[in-house]
Amino acid sequence: MLYSSFCPQVPPNIIELRYQLQFLKKGLPNFFEKMSARLQSIVTQREDWKDGILATRNKTKLLLTRKKSHGLSCITLSVRGAELQELWFLVLNIRGEMLALLKVCKTSVTNIVVFSFLSNSDFIFSA
Repeated sequence: MLYSSFCPQVPPNIIELRYQLQFLKKGLPNFFEKMSARLQSIVTQREDWKDGILATRNKTKLLLTRKKSHGLSCITLSVRGAELQELWFLVLNIRGEMLALLKVCKTSVTNIVVFSFLSNSDFIFSA
């Protein structure tokens, strides 16, 4: 299963950063699939499912998922690892790809962007 190696609880000595787009409407057609293609140049290994991608770069794990929650279409990026610099590298690069894709689609984003910082399953920060 996709999430078996990316359990809900953050392991000890590991940091998780999350970035989420929440579309008030249905979301962009094929946005997730297009993001999947753009990930190819960023990650070194990956496993794909219908609504999720589990990937790695160096010793960092990445999970990109698509789901509907409370009437919103959500694309969530979660990255985990011990090296904060590598985590931010991935989050900022993938966020840049998401924003570039939104510009190409000429869509104004009516969404909520959430950054979360978690460590050892304790919620530390959200903006």
